[in-house]
Order: sequence, then C-alpha cells, then structure tokens
Amino acid sequence: MGIKRRSDPGFDTFERFLDEWSRRDFLKSVGIGAAYVAFMGGGVAALDACANAGQSGQTQSQTPQKGGTLIEGWSTEPQYLLPVRSSDVYSNVANRLLFEGLLYLDNKGNLQPNFAEKSPDVSGDGLTYTFKLRTDIKWSDGSPVTPDDVVFTYQLYYDKKYDGLLGNARPNAVRYIKNASANGNTIVIEATSRYAPFLITYGVVPIVPQKVLGAKTALELNTDAFNSGPPISNGKFKFQSWSKGDKLVLVRNDGYFRGPVNVDSWIYKKVPDSVAVLQQLKTGEIDVGRLDPSTYDEAKAESSLNVLSFLTFGYDEFVFQLDPAKPQGQILGDVAVRQALVYGLDRQAMVNASYFGQATVANSLIPPLSWAYNKDVIPKYGYDVKKAGDLLDSAGWRMGSGGVREKAGQKLTLDLVTNADNTVRVKNLQIMQEQWKKIGVDAQVRSLANLVQLSNLLTVDRTFGVLFIGYSLNPDPDQSGIWHSRAAASGGNNGGSFKNAQVDKLLDDAVAEIDQGKRKAMYTQLQNLFASQVPGCILCYPNGIYGVNKRVHGYDLNAFWVYGGGFSPYMRNVWLEQKK
Repeated sequence: MGIKRRSDPGFDTFERFLDEWSRRDFLKSVGIGAAYVAFMGGGVAALDACANAGQSGQTQSQTPQKGGTLIEGWSTEPQYLLPVRSSDVYSNVANRLLFEGLLYLDNKGNLQPNFAEKSPDVSGDGLTYTFKLRTDIKWSDGSPVTPDDVVFTYQLYYDKKYDGLLGNARPNAVRYIKNASANGNTIVIEATSRYAPFLITYGVVPIVPQKVLGAKTALELNTDAFNSGPPISNGKFKFQSWSKGDKLVLVRNDGYFRGPVNVDSWIYKKVPDSVAVLQQLKTGEIDVGRLDPSTYDEAKAESSLNVLSFLTFGYDEFVFQLDPAKPQGQILGDVAVRQALVYGLDRQAMVNASYFGQATVANSLIPPLSWAYNKDVIPKYGYDVKKAGDLLDSAGWRMGSGGVREKAGQKLTLDLVTNADNTVRVKNLQIMQEQWKKIGVDAQVRSLANLVQLSNLLTVDRTFGVLFIGYSLNPDPDQSGIWHSRAAASGGNNGGSFKNAQVDKLLDDAVAEIDQGKRKAMYTQLQNLFASQVPGCILCYPNGIYGVNKRVHGYDLNAFWVYGGGFSPYMRNVWLEQKK
C-alpha cells in the first residue's frame, strides 16, 4: 500500500484530524495538543498489503489465548530502566512496560486518565494542574502507589537537590515545573509559566517508588541498581532478569490495575544488528522486530510475517559540533562551511541507498505529520557540488594537494561518528564520506559499539565533529530539549552546543502561546532560521517498519504507542497462538 504522500486525500484527512484534535485539547487543557514524546507516525498509519493499518494483521474476533512468551528483537540494548535516566527510545520500550503515569495516550493520540481518576483540572492561567490519584493502583509487591510516590517522581525531574541526576528531561523540566504537592489523593503540579505542551510532556511521566529510591542522592541514582533491575513496578510487567548483551526478561504483573495481560512474559532480546532482526523473525527466534529498511521487501515476501510500515514523527540527522573550545567546532562554527557540507550531499541518493524507499528526504526539523510543518522552508538544500565548493572557497578553505582543502595550514578533516549496531547509520556515514571527498573534505568515519556509547558522546563527552543520530519527537512541535541553548548543559541533547538567541526566543515564545495559529507562525520562523543556520542537517523522516510473527495477535502498533507514548496499552490485548 505504501506511504501516503501529502497530495493524498488520506493525508489531508489526517492533517485535519490533527488540527481539530489540537484545537479541542487547547480548549480542554489550555492549549495542550494531544500527543506524546513518541517516535513513530500516526493514527492513519500506512500499513502494507499483508496487514490492516495499525494492526498486526490477524482477525480480532478470535478468543485470546493465555500464556506464552512474547520476544521482541532489537539491535540496540536499553540503557536504563529508571525512566528519568532514559535518554534513548530503547530504554523506553522496556521501562514503559514497568512503570506508568497519571495520563496515557489512546490510539488517536488523545490524553486519557490512567493513574488519575479523571482528566486534570487546569487553572484559568494554565499554571496549575490538579489530579486525583486512583486508590486501586498497586506496586507489584502489593503495596499501594501513593501520592507521595507521585510527588517524589516529579521532584526527580525539577527539584534542585537532584541537579546531579543525569537525564535529558531535566533541563526542560527544571524550567517549567515549579512544584508538586499532595493533599490526600489530590496531587497539584504547578508550572513556572504557561507551557503549551505541559501535559503532553509531564502528564505521562512514569511513577517510580519513593520507598525504594527516596533516600538516594542524585549521584547515587545515576548508578543505582534500580537502573538495571527495579525490585517493584506498577505497570503491566515486573522485572525478572537482565543478562546484558543478551536479553531482558519481564514477567506478567498479576496485580496490574487494569487486569493481568495475556502473555506470561516479555523478552527484549539483543540481536547482533538491524539486518539480523529479519533472520531471527524468519527462524522464529523472535516474534516482533523493527526491520532494517534493506530487508523490507524480503520481509513482505515471508509467509510467516505481517509487516507494518507507517509514517513517523521522528527524523534521522547529523549534528555539527559548534563548540569553539573543541578543534572540530573551530571548523564547523562557520555557517558557510556547514551550508557547504549540506549542499555537498546528494541526500536523495543517500535515502535511496540506505532506506530503500522507506523514508522521505527532509526539508525541515519539524516532520510533515505536525500541524506546524512548513513545506516551504527557506533556504532549501539541493545537491550542488559547485555551490558547496564556492562556499568553502569563500570561507578560506582552498583545495590543496591530494584533493583535501586547507586553510592556514590546517586540512579540512572531519570526525564522523555513529553507533556500529545501526547498519543504516553506518552506511549513511560511508556515503557522506565518499560524497564529501568530492568537495575536498577528508571525512574520517568512527563507529562506537552501541547507542549507550553514542548517547554518552552526545550528552556528556561531546568529542565529535559530525554525529549521526535519530530522534524521537513529540508531535507537539516544541524541540527545546534538542536545540535550545540550555539543552547544551551536560546531560542535555544539544551536544553540538548550538546557541542562538533568536532560536531560544522563538522556542520559548512558542511554548508560552496557546493559540495554535500564532504558534505555527513562530515555528515557521524557527524552521527557516534553522535551515539558514544549519546546526545540524535533518536527513530524512524514516518510516517505522516492523515485522510481526502471525502467531502474535493484537500487536496494534501506531504513532503514539511506539516507544512508550501510551505505556503500550495494546499489550493488554496481545496474545500468542499456542502451538498444537
């Protein structure tokens, strides 16, 4: 069936849905568009021929069977099971099955009560959010989830005593959460200022146990055993074991407040690389896996599998190092050099070679599914080797001996880095290396073992020149957590140290505004400014591609449920056909 393009009626319908849904929630919750920090595309997922949109393909009229183990295969291992420490989507896959929050997202991206009895009451000024905590929520040891647990969880995100706690959510949370308090089962969360995506971002924070973690300092929490083996949980599953480099095993939480799930256990299995996912799907070693684009056609031809492919809210990009204190930053701090590097890439050829038709070349940092997307971003970067060369010449980088440009005796050498266990990223860097060679750039490719190392390089170490990474995005267009200067602090996602006062102001003003039309105008300016400054290059918007064994029923993946957006509510309906 393929991906729906912007000219398709189905896509237009989806955009109208997003507009209506966002306006409705603005009225309901002071401008909060219904969405979440998810990675994948939307309520009108485009699903290929062997399954229905957003579903794993089997008829849902069959009687669910109890028992069995669902095995998901991933080429990248989680980092942390303590949610506030999570800086990667892979950790969220697991920890959102262990811990849930006051609100969750339904399959249309609407915020719904979860641990809260009902939707929160929001004050007229949009600064106070009042929740009622359900009284039937329990930890897996049988003890109640208390308002104190909720307050403590929020303190981990905003309280200054946890300033040493590493996690990419804290820089923004410190800015926007003023206080959390409880009186009986009433919980009040106060914002420092009006913040349009408040509930999207903070209403879904997974609640963790104060009685286990409350006495620990920020530095202790960074390395606490909870990160790799929480003793209790409140979600659909509870922790059993984790053999690093092999598999993480969760077992059913029979005390889950919505009732126990059908499967006995869930396993996150580490596979060697993204290509190996399909091979293990075919052999039955795993039941579900995110597919490498190169294996898409082969997966569709496999009779034992259903294949899901849908639009995403994420993007793949490469980030430039702009910190003048770093040698690579002294080169890339010149905007003309950055622009030249983008003009020097045939990005359509890259997408064709690396994504096999399962991605769209990007022209904006805001994906097309967003109501804030601007299809007419200026400037646009087509493949133009001459323009790239002219820009480098004007910046003083002249072609030297051996085909490498030089300036004041320094060669134009760049350090390109990504994680080795992602074959798509590695291939993209190899293509970039070859294409940049044509414009006189000596690009040296360096692959780190895994996403853990890459995340540390981005958020803490930051010794890179050009770093290739993918981002999970909130369908609300705010990207302060990536591009605001405050996110350049240690632990934040602005690892390239991009600092621009105009960008900061647009980001701050846009989240303080509840009128969607006014916000869109601000984001239009932001997209153009980003394109002119190019602190990074958004390469493409990749599709979400998953293979699901036909013995798996009810695996209804979509935009808002991938990577924990709705705490994987579909998992309550997943069941496995048992072998006869």
